[in-house]
Amino acid sequence: MKKFIDNLKKIDDFLKKKLELLIPPQTSSWQTFALVSIFSFILSKLANALFLKILLDILGWIFGIISVHWWTYQNAKKVSIAQQFFIGPWLTGILVCFVLFKGWILTDLENVLIYTAASWPLISVTIAILPRLREPGVRFAAAETDVKKHQEIIDNRRDIMLLVLGNLILSCWLRFYFIVNKWVALSFPER
Repeated sequence: MKKFIDNLKKIDDFLKKKLELLIPPQTSSWQTFALVSIFSFILSKLANALFLKILLDILGWIFGIISVHWWTYQNAKKVSIAQQFFIGPWLTGILVCFVLFKGWILTDLENVLIYTAASWPLISVTIAILPRLREPGVRFAAAETDVKKHQEIIDNRRDIMLLVLGNLILSCWLRFYFIVNKWVALSFPER
């Protein structure tokens, strides 16, 4: 009986720790959006009208994406590869792709995979560069007389262009993979 009570205490402690993670420390936090997302999904399952179900489902996904995006930026060190490459926008981008193409998953899974793989890098790079474009010192015109400021503008421009072009190439290579895969499947059918 004592083991049973100890196991119940361990389960209780585990659940308390997990629930404390979801309890928002303030009104404006990623946990709030996560809870609103869960609440929207529950309400969408309970709704009677089709329009209301669809609306609450979409709102649940939007709040969930905002929550994941906020969490990745708040915990940038946890979501980085080797403490150097931040993958938060790519996690958010895959969720955005899933929401965009989720209506086709049951009907046409092969094409959904192709479209998701081709659009995921482009959506992710858009998410990655938007915060950089909102910074107050970001300008694309190099009319600065200060050499240091001018170099920062050029570096920022270079970083954004490398990010965009690299993801564009990744998108093209992923699409090319699916094209070649289809050609091979048509040329060499399985017996």
